[in-house]
Amino acid sequence: MKYSPNRVSKTVRNALLLSMGVFTSHAFAVAPGAPSVGWMELNHSLITITDSLAYKDVVVKPSIDVPVSWSKWTGTAGETVNILLDGKVVATRALTEVAESQSGVETVTLSQGGNYKLTVQLCNLDGCTDSSNSKQLIVADTKGSHLAPLPMKVNDARFPIEMTNKSYVNTTGKVVAAYAAEWSVYRVQGMDYYIDNIPAENLTHIIYGFVAITGPNASFQSENPTGYETFQKVSAGLGDFELAPPDPWAAYMKPVGDQVNGDPIKGNYAQMMALKNRYPDLKIVPSIGGWSLSDPFYYMADDAKRKTFVESCRKFLRTWEFWDGIDIDWEFPGVPAANPNLGSPEDGATYIKLMRELRAMLDEEGARTGRHYELTSAINVGYDKLDKVNYGEAIKYMDYIMMMSYDYFGAWDLNALGHQTAVYPSDFRVNDRRTLEYNLSTGVDILNAQGVPSSKLIAGVAMYGRGWTGVEHTPGTHHMTGKATGPSKPEDAFKLEPGTLMYANIAQWKNQPDWEYHYDSVAQGAYLYRPSTGDLISYDDQNSVNAKGSLVMQRGLAGLFAWEIDTDNGDVLNWMHESLGHPLADGSNAAPVVNAGQDQRAISGSTVSLTASASDANNDAMTYKWQQTGGPAVTLTTSNTLNAAFVAPDVTTEQQLSFKFIADDGKGGITADSVIVSVSLEVTNTPPIVNAGADQQVVSGSVAVKLDGSATRDNDGDTLTYTWRQVAGSNVAITNSNATIASFDAPTVTTSEQLTFALDVSDDGVTVYTDEVIVTVSPEGSTQAPPYESTVAYNTGDKVSTYDNQLKQTLTWQANYWIQGETPSRFSDAWQLLTDVEFPWHIDVAYNAGSEVNHCDANAVCTRYKAQWWTKGDEPGTAGVWKKL
Repeated sequence: MKYSPNRVSKTVRNALLLSMGVFTSHAFAVAPGAPSVGWMELNHSLITITDSLAYKDVVVKPSIDVPVSWSKWTGTAGETVNILLDGKVVATRALTEVAESQSGVETVTLSQGGNYKLTVQLCNLDGCTDSSNSKQLIVADTKGSHLAPLPMKVNDARFPIEMTNKSYVNTTGKVVAAYAAEWSVYRVQGMDYYIDNIPAENLTHIIYGFVAITGPNASFQSENPTGYETFQKVSAGLGDFELAPPDPWAAYMKPVGDQVNGDPIKGNYAQMMALKNRYPDLKIVPSIGGWSLSDPFYYMADDAKRKTFVESCRKFLRTWEFWDGIDIDWEFPGVPAANPNLGSPEDGATYIKLMRELRAMLDEEGARTGRHYELTSAINVGYDKLDKVNYGEAIKYMDYIMMMSYDYFGAWDLNALGHQTAVYPSDFRVNDRRTLEYNLSTGVDILNAQGVPSSKLIAGVAMYGRGWTGVEHTPGTHHMTGKATGPSKPEDAFKLEPGTLMYANIAQWKNQPDWEYHYDSVAQGAYLYRPSTGDLISYDDQNSVNAKGSLVMQRGLAGLFAWEIDTDNGDVLNWMHESLGHPLADGSNAAPVVNAGQDQRAISGSTVSLTASASDANNDAMTYKWQQTGGPAVTLTTSNTLNAAFVAPDVTTEQQLSFKFIADDGKGGITADSVIVSVSLEVTNTPPIVNAGADQQVVSGSVAVKLDGSATRDNDGDTLTYTWRQVAGSNVAITNSNATIASFDAPTVTTSEQLTFALDVSDDGVTVYTDEVIVTVSPEGSTQAPPYESTVAYNTGDKVSTYDNQLKQTLTWQANYWIQGETPSRFSDAWQLLTDVEFPWHIDVAYNAGSEVNHCDANAVCTRYKAQWWTKGDEPGTAGVWKKL
């Protein structure tokens, strides 16, 4: 970890020293009498949520002021009052009225949420005395810092069906994700489903659907008139193309579980915050769009509309800090979907621009918070949908593509039936291309051919079925060759839209005598058929999920995801793990992996922070403990969390204090790690490591070219100052030159030019440390290859560019074979120079037949020569391979 030097005022430092018992010794020394904390409001929030549905009324404050009243009626007077949160001084004031009776109201300004133990401390030169009582101060934030880990209700006995979730150990590191629907809290017939019902210990990701976009929403209006009417109230006062939850009541206003009306944040959002406190490694991502909420995407070819949307996504992540990224659920770019009037050839380009701009925004936010925000997208993977977007280009900006390898067939077509979630091509109705190509394997083939790596593809699993009724079956034929009279809606089905059936129902029907189970081993698709009614239901079962898991492992896909978790009884998620080879957690528990942080140095009297990290492969809830194992004794605060702190003791010579951090998963897995803090009267400064970022290449006239020094670090944890300056090239104006990230507008050039910038960093305001970055500006309209990077592996035919200082121009090279770490040059056989430029003959350069060079002999007589065949090292004028021109 990094040590942050003490930056508090002299008064606070004195208070800290006093609280350690370091005070002037004199006769009959008496510390102050004990104060008491008076009445105060103990529940505060950095976010304001009113009873208004309007999303504009949700306001996040950067900080809040908390008044703390205290009094002391007897005992020696105090000269200084300190307010402590979890044992740390957060406010101090010198008292002007020094008497036996003292009281006051102190103001504590807080910008971080939490659940704090608040105490008041009075100090004088003879010592400090803590208050006779303490208060538990709760400050709500949207990280969930104030919340305890969520109590789970997986396999809740209240459900009208048996829930079968088991616990697994994810030994492969594959993604195992599921979509959770906001509206699941409203399910009837006892199937209302909440965040605490999700078997989150078995998930790497929860994708929460959906978040809506303001603006043109004809599909929303036609599909869900009531919801649309509510959304008009939600979006009141917002501009078009901004984000807002379609149902604030379910999102953050409805009390669920242990929540009460007085809680500042309630509903699904609060439960998800608490869920992350239970499973810190779990990724929770909001999904934007969906079937009926995607209309606004089709209008985002307009740069201004798209910019508004991207900035609204930024604001959404800042408002709700527990999110781990963005999922774009524009399922059908380029084709009509819920709205038959939308879908344009421009959509493919718009999709790519949207991903590029979202990635840039997410990276900016990541630089601000130190987190990586994921960018994913759920897409329909039918062949006739995939050809509308160049996903090979879009994936450059994305973490994963969620392959919706389901919904291939359904009750919207009563004449052409098929497997809604096939793994491989079917062998019936072979003249129908959909039958042959609507399947997971073909979808992977198409995306791979576009350039999407398998490692960024997540295969979809259906936790529901698609069904028809009135299907007549002729013996000897495939059931899917029949025709239907309507959507399946059995009388005992849990309520969903007609033709859509919960897997939880299907599992029951499979065991009933009037339903027949069938499995198509060619397509790897399961279905049920009821002869008495002609109901035919296509779904994923253990066999088909196993086939999908096998495909994931064989072809190197990132993992599996499912839609949607509240329609499963546990079977499907269990099969997803088993298909990937994950063992049951029982009997095979993995101990936590912990890191107590880096050894550090501290100065006497300063506050030292200990910061550990811990993860558990089983996603078990862990308990933590810090304990001191050596050196002068100190008092640890918050010793049962990942973060602890203490005041470094006074020393005359350097002393080493050792601490152990322990994580316990509650199942016998206990792991410890140690860290050493060296305390002295002075700390030897370690210079910061300055990083001005990688060299760049931009086009003439580019606006806001970023200079990024965010990779700079200081192992002492010192506060750093930054100064950007230009040291070479055409003069430009640097914006935010004293910030970590600065920018400038590139000059207009007709030939390539290098601009050199220096980043000066200081950790003490005196000594400066510097790194430089080169930005090459190319003429507008040039089709410049990307700059060469030594860490990138290049395949045969890949093109890169370098800047040649001798020629003062940018050169383009092409890889002759797979290569990494070898800089392009005319002396390298790995690279072929494509730029039409001429160098003098050189002994180390290989020349192909027909190559021409100029060469001067010892008498400075220069002649042009032509190579008659491949040659290297043969000097023109002396070797027969060269023909004089």
